[in-house]
Amino acid sequence: PIYLRHRKNAGISQHSINDFTSAYNLLIDVIGDKPITHISQDDANHFADIIQQLPPNRNKIAAYRDKPIDEVIKIRKQLEDAENNKRELAANGEFFEKADYSMSARTVDKHIGILGTFFKWALGKRYIHGNNVFEGQKIQSKSERERDTQKARQPFTPEDLKTIFSRENYQSRKTPHDFWFPLIGLF
Repeated sequence: PIYLRHRKNAGISQHSINDFTSAYNLLIDVIGDKPITHISQDDANHFADIIQQLPPNRNKIAAYRDKPIDEVIKIRKQLEDAENNKRELAANGEFFEKADYSMSARTVDKHIGILGTFFKWALGKRYIHGNNVFEGQKIQSKSERERDTQKARQPFTPEDLKTIFSRENYQSRKTPHDFWFPLIGLF
């Protein structure tokens, strides 16, 4: 599309072009291939709802690859339910963390953000009129994203380090990189 040529000329990275292509193809998979002028607010709402139900890396996993969106969601729910039933039986009444095989909120927001940027560009170029149907569609607030980032970057606890560097764990390491990388990372 002309948008990609415009972005390439602006010096956008290949990684960003791949991200746009992925989001654009996902939009087509969810709402169908229609002209940008025919994409409505209902389409954007539907897109945001559906992609929250999709599994991550759906094109990389054989069980999902080349299947229609509704079938992918059905398979994902079946796998998730089976895993949760297995975990519930193993927990014997104790608390267990439920499996969630859906795309992360951050990834959903990334796709919505990319499409929002595309629609903003199209509005500015007057290819479409009205409003940006993807504006305000993000599902995670900035504070939630920051909290998730901080949570993901927490340092190891002393208990974590004892487990990682325990004698049993280290005696099972067979290759030099399995042995040395954790030790180097410790410093």
